[in-house]
Amino acid sequence: MRLAAATFALLAASSAPAQQAELEVVFFEVGTGDATLLISPTGQTMLLDGGPNRAGFEVILPYLAERDIQHLDYVCASHYHTDHVGGLDEIAKSGSVTIGEVIDRGDVDLPNLQPFRDYQSAMQGLRRDAVPGEILDLGGGVELKCLSSNGRLAGGAVIDLGGTAQQENSASISWLIRYGDFEMFVGGDLTGGSASSVNVERPVGVVCGDVDVYRVNMHGSALSSTQSLLRNLRPEFAIVSIGSPNGSNFPRADVIQRLSPPHRTIPVWSTTSGNGGYGFVDAGGTITLHTDGETYRATDAHGHSFTAWCDEVETRPYPQHGVVISEFHRDPYDVKDYNGEYIELMGTYPLAPFGLRDVRMIGGNGEEFTFGINLRLHQGETVVVAANGIPILNGGFTPTIAWPEGVIALDQGNTTIALVDEQGMVIDRVDYTNTWPGGAGVACERVDALGDSVEANFAAATVPYGNGDLGSPWSSNSQEITDWFPGGDSLLGHKTVPLLGQTYKLIAELPGEEGALFQAALSLGTVPGTNYFGTHIPINQDYVFAATRNTRGWKGQVPESERVELEIYVPSTASLAGTWLYGIVITAERNGTLRTWARPSAVPVLEY
Repeated sequence: MRLAAATFALLAASSAPAQQAELEVVFFEVGTGDATLLISPTGQTMLLDGGPNRAGFEVILPYLAERDIQHLDYVCASHYHTDHVGGLDEIAKSGSVTIGEVIDRGDVDLPNLQPFRDYQSAMQGLRRDAVPGEILDLGGGVELKCLSSNGRLAGGAVIDLGGTAQQENSASISWLIRYGDFEMFVGGDLTGGSASSVNVERPVGVVCGDVDVYRVNMHGSALSSTQSLLRNLRPEFAIVSIGSPNGSNFPRADVIQRLSPPHRTIPVWSTTSGNGGYGFVDAGGTITLHTDGETYRATDAHGHSFTAWCDEVETRPYPQHGVVISEFHRDPYDVKDYNGEYIELMGTYPLAPFGLRDVRMIGGNGEEFTFGINLRLHQGETVVVAANGIPILNGGFTPTIAWPEGVIALDQGNTTIALVDEQGMVIDRVDYTNTWPGGAGVACERVDALGDSVEANFAAATVPYGNGDLGSPWSSNSQEITDWFPGGDSLLGHKTVPLLGQTYKLIAELPGEEGALFQAALSLGTVPGTNYFGTHIPINQDYVFAATRNTRGWKGQVPESERVELEIYVPSTASLAGTWLYGIVITAERNGTLRTWARPSAVPVLEY
């Protein structure tokens, strides 16, 4: 299909603005308790709860000192149980941190608990009542809306908690935290109506609505995280703060099943191994989250992380081979198969607005689950999905997602592993037999991420992980030879996908190229390509190439930011739908000597 040069009109090209500042959230590992720190892009802070006794001295204060945080703008005690306020007086009395304002549920139906009295004394003169409906400005665009306190809800509704079971928990303050398109719910120990408690979760969920992240109520107790709450929140990521061992068997299996069912599987991370059950991941300690308001990145205590799009950001399913099955372990030796099996996925597209939400993972004999989180996998980035998320049970690694118990079982041979989008398109598929590399105690690794999904492109792992099996979950495959950057480190990625009648945005990342000349262009193909002063460049000199390379803004000098944004309008011509566009960027000296070139990035033109 030929596209006339005039059909594409360049809008503008400019250096990218400074990187968007981030909201940081720290979910402290305080055993069975809660403590969450917010740090806004402007440096303002809010501590939501302080964990049990000693958590202030042993966990929170050392962290604040390490980060040189000497002032907390806000402190909130969600309710007055020891596992939430025990460490707050320790912070107030430390002398190393000052506190601006303390928000709590007031002096109504106070508990007879010494840690609460210590909190009350230490915070004298700083306390004020939470006001449902109020909005706190934490700076830099971060806002917190108070949804409930003492049974009073934003909007004016009141729930009578008097004399009910779990009254102190039911009285918890809950917050909706917003930054750009990012939204998170934190609700203390709110109750859901079982065991004679009051169902505060249901109306709070209605007031709150859809969020990206849910700090799980009441440590994963069966009294909380009801279906009525989750139907309204629809979180894509959940964090459980719980100790191990704990006498309550938290997080409860039924809660995990509600949070991450097969038809909508999400990462559920716990600060410890908790009850050692299935369907959630032991993050090994304190969990951190960073968000720019468009994506968020969660990092476990070992430094492993994943990135996901906020659910209000419009993305598209990955095209074929945009994500590949980069490794699988079908026969663990050190642990039972149903605990130690895992599948690793790797992205192959640079800087592309694609996601994995609603993509099905098929494995074993047709078993499957569907991703409920919109994971973003840029070129070379990986996530690990596994049968068991507890390192002491799965052979010694921390996955991204633990699939629901028993959903997938990998046979020794004649098995398919596939990623399929909601339209039925296969993104990647591996059909392995018992002749494929790997086996007892040895994972099967992809050699070239850009190569075909065939036996010849896989090899047996050679490096040990965890308890001694050979494999590389989270790490580079031991025999990988992928040449991501054949012409240097330059990248041309997609900020948006090309939609009919819309602006198509691209980003050129040119590290180390400040001051060099750059040339970007689009084309309809890469074969036979172009000869540039003796170097073969895989891009065709066709109509689209001419329309972009000779238009103002698609060539120039690499700015100090080493980053250039390009925009082009895609006309509303129906025949363009399905056409693949290939983008490339090169850098050169002023005498024309080639410096770097980016591997062509390909994306189809789509109908809106």
